[in-house]
Amino acid sequence: MKTYKASMDSVCKIITLVVMVILAIAFISSLTYSLSSEDSERWATLLLFAALFVIFGITYLLAPRAYQLSADTLIIGRLWAPVHIPLQQIAEVSTPPLNQFNYAVRLLGSGGFLGYFGLFWVSKTGRMWWYATQRRNVIMVILKEGHPIIITPDDFSLAEELKKHISSAPL
Repeated sequence: MKTYKASMDSVCKIITLVVMVILAIAFISSLTYSLSSEDSERWATLLLFAALFVIFGITYLLAPRAYQLSADTLIIGRLWAPVHIPLQQIAEVSTPPLNQFNYAVRLLGSGGFLGYFGLFWVSKTGRMWWYATQRRNVIMVILKEGHPIIITPDDFSLAEELKKHISSAPL
C-alpha cells in the first residue's frame, strides 16, 4: 500500500490560523467579561465556546491527512472515519482544470479551515465530495454510483496510478 501525503496549501494555512486566532481572542475576551457578570451569562459563554470547540474537534478529526492506494482500494485517510473506495467502483479518473470549480458552493463541510472537504455543489458537475487540502494537483474520481470525489495529493502520480488500476480492473 502506497501513501500519498495531503499537505495544506498556504490559503488553508492562513484561513486555519486566522480562525484559531479569532477564536482564541473571542474566548479570552468573553471569559474575562463573563467572570465579572452573572452566573447565567458565564454559563452561556462557556456553553457557546464548548460547542465551538466540539465543532473544531470534529472538523479536525474529519480533515483529510493522506491518501492510500492498495491493490483494490483507495483510502482517504482521516483521524476519524477514513473513506474506503473500492477501485472497482471507480468509473473514471480525470485531472480537471481548477477553473472548473470557480463557482463551487459548500453545502456541508469546510471551505478552507483545515482543508476543503465535505459536500460541495459545482455548476458544471453538480454535487461532489471533496477531500482536498490544496488548490493544485486536483484529481476527480468519478464513481459508478454516487457523487464524484475530489482529492489533491502532494504527489500527482496518484492520478496515473489510479488510471492504471482502473484500466486493468476486470469489468
